[in-house]
Amino acid sequence: MAAHYLREVRGVQPADPYALGGAAFGGLIALEMAQRLRAEGETVELLALFDTPGPGQMPPNKHGGLSAEAADELLAERMSAEGVEPGESADAYARQVFDVYRANLEALHAYRPTPYAGPVLYFLAAERRDGIDPARPDSAWTPLARAGLMTHTLPGDYLAMFAPANAETIARVVTTNLQMGKVHSE
Repeated sequence: MAAHYLREVRGVQPADPYALGGAAFGGLIALEMAQRLRAEGETVELLALFDTPGPGQMPPNKHGGLSAEAADELLAERMSAEGVEPGESADAYARQVFDVYRANLEALHAYRPTPYAGPVLYFLAAERRDGIDPARPDSAWTPLARAGLMTHTLPGDYLAMFAPANAETIARVVTTNLQMGKVHSE
């Protein structure tokens, strides 16, 4: 995934400096992209992780081992709960989304982050969802962020992090860090 996304990024911006960020699983992809860019001698001015679980904090892969029949039953239940009528096109789309979800979970559990030489800006949701979110996922990144980890806590849970109420704060923190050329606290 990182290689694919790097091709896309370079199609728009062929040369450094780069600023990368990702949420949850996307944070791991952004990290790997930053690792690859730095290994090629490129400048990564900013790496921002949004509530990305660190090593030892991955959510359980409760859907990874489902049979095709069990997956179809789960999809039918979820679609019905959302008021989506069964039909060939809805079922095919749901199956495609579920297959991507399952592949992402497998990749999430297989990836082993290595220490990152640059600084890391970490956005943490203040409210933790029981059974879903580790209490302090940023703590797992401290030993991996060799040039420092700066955590900014945002009000709300994971989904609220991306709501308009937090957009201004995120924009201000990211802009400040890009202007300063390093990750720092406000």
